[in-house]
Amino acid sequence: PSGFEISHYDITHQLVEEFMLKANEVIATELKNRDVGLIYRVHEPPSPETMMEFKNFCVRLGVLVPQEFGPKELSQIFLAHKESAFISELSSRYIRSMRLATYSTDRVGHHGLMLENYTHFTSPIRRYVDIIIHRLIFNEEYTQEELDEIAKSSSEKERHSARAEMSYLMLKKIRYFERKHKKEPEKVYKATVTRVKPYGIVFEVKDFGVEGFLHISKLGNDYFEFHPKKEKITGSKSNRIFEIGHQFQVQIESVNLLFQEIFWKMGT
Repeated sequence: PSGFEISHYDITHQLVEEFMLKANEVIATELKNRDVGLIYRVHEPPSPETMMEFKNFCVRLGVLVPQEFGPKELSQIFLAHKESAFISELSSRYIRSMRLATYSTDRVGHHGLMLENYTHFTSPIRRYVDIIIHRLIFNEEYTQEELDEIAKSSSEKERHSARAEMSYLMLKKIRYFERKHKKEPEKVYKATVTRVKPYGIVFEVKDFGVEGFLHISKLGNDYFEFHPKKEKITGSKSNRIFEIGHQFQVQIESVNLLFQEIFWKMGT
């Protein structure tokens, strides 16, 4: 690859997506009203424990969290902090607190979309469940056992496909950075801290969507102390602070294509 570009969804993309969501909802409702067994796209609510962890994370960032914490309040939080340095990690933490959406013959609803009836209908050229839904519309019959098996198999294959896609994209990024490092070994990249561990920091090079790690020993000639409650690291001599949202510069130390790893160092 010769470069990377961040895709931005504008109003036209959102409009098409809204039509697709509505079509999926209408078809699911129609088949349910026919009393036909079907495969739903379901998304269960997060557990109280994971939501409490997310709320605590918000508090550590200094985000004001209301007592009532529903979809409306979440939207307000993200809107209020959309320009903040930590918005990327705030979004990632929220997504990680969610359960995975799956396929099921049980009508348990879609928490993320706040819909009771939802299926996948609009992309039969790339999803097998959509083909099944098209067949059901035209009265093709399936047993409950067949639908259960298709739902289970499709959920598993979706996860495998997602992992394969992520691995492929990561390989392309590694190859790009390997070539880039050979041409410009001293190039400096902008990084943003996304997580803080007792032994180092995890960061993101946002322009490329690449995550990296710096061990605490590479943060500088200082004694660094980890503060778990505030999720930050501070230097005892320099008073330098590494916390979520903190922006700094990094450079590539080396690239291992075989193990698909990029080793980083502090930028100079």
